[in-house]
Amino acid sequence: MSMRHAPSGGITLGDFRIVYTKTTLETVAATIGAGSVSYAGDGAESVSWLCYSIVTPHRLERVWLMSSLEMDGHTNEISMVKATRQATYDMPKDCPRLPMRFVPVSLDTKIWLGSTTKTLTRELGAPSHEARPWLNYEFQTKVTDDGQCEGGYDRINSLDVKIDDGAVVFLSTDDVTSC
Repeated sequence: MSMRHAPSGGITLGDFRIVYTKTTLETVAATIGAGSVSYAGDGAESVSWLCYSIVTPHRLERVWLMSSLEMDGHTNEISMVKATRQATYDMPKDCPRLPMRFVPVSLDTKIWLGSTTKTLTRELGAPSHEARPWLNYEFQTKVTDDGQCEGGYDRINSLDVKIDDGAVVFLSTDDVTSC
């Protein structure tokens, strides 16, 4: 079942707004002043990403800002975000600490790691699919045709969250447009 509105059009790091399919990984790295773009995969499996560690007094979180190179035409425009709570406070070189001026971090809907199921329901309504501990929120629509795709493009914006003890411990969101 499709939601009426997209669960997320981007992510905010402090006051820095990242808009899916508009903001590039290079813009993020330059604005934050830390991180380097990593690459993996071939063809349709090609992805690029930035990773940051978010240190709080009670836990370590890790966030990956990602681009599907095949889908975005190799422009490194961010179309995916993944985040998880970490069990240890290790920070690999390729996942530096996010400077405090870029905290707090949240999706457009103010959903983030630690959000409760009550907050999810208030902000997003009922999930599109549920298979505990996973909840999926999905929005589908047609995007205006630019002459390149007969009948217009299909846009899917989704948010998957894993719930543990009533709170989000992992999230994955993406915004994909295809012919």
